[in-house]
Amino acid sequence: MGIADDSDLSIYELLKQAASGELTDVHQAIVETGILPLIPANLELASAELELVSMYGREQLLNQILTQLEDTYDMVVIDCRRQ
Repeated sequence: MGIADDSDLSIYELLKQAASGELTDVHQAIVETGILPLIPANLELASAELELVSMYGREQLLNQILTQLEDTYDMVVIDCRRQ
């Protein structure tokens, strides 16, 4: 299951940018599907855990990204794989 998207921005790119201090406007990454807006992910996201493992404060990166959406959305749903 997935969505066809030509966007260069995914949650992986947003995490990497936040880690380097160059956070892009998260609204640019949102894809309108007609059902609900989403930020796409791709296979590169799996490598983010290894790339960020030694970074201090890495657990705050997603918060930095999603804080930009506070005035736009009442709720954000994060779909995670089963462990």
